[in-house]
Amino acid sequence: VDQNPELLSRFSSAFLHSGYRVQTADRIADAVDMVSSGNNSASPFDLVIVDISNEGHLGFVAAVQNINSNIPVFTLKAAEDKSFIIDLLNHKRTEIIEHFIASHAKV
Repeated sequence: VDQNPELLSRFSSAFLHSGYRVQTADRIADAVDMVSSGNNSASPFDLVIVDISNEGHLGFVAAVQNINSNIPVFTLKAAEDKSFIIDLLNHKRTEIIEHFIASHAKV
């Protein structure tokens, strides 16, 4: 979830090129609907990434956890954070993302 269309595009492209399935939203309401729908599907979300530079997005983290507390939520605030993740993905350093997912998944 990000309101900056350029960063959202770069971010989703980096994940797609690294072999991940990606769904994006620029509005919280759309993202909540996606997570809720995905929770009831055969392939629910493995990770949710949200830009928390907008204070209203903090409520989204709680909403995701209410829908499914097993979904790890990766929060980013600064453009530099997003660029760092994009650089990791572009350099095939996906183990950091995989480690985050594994370390935050609840069993």
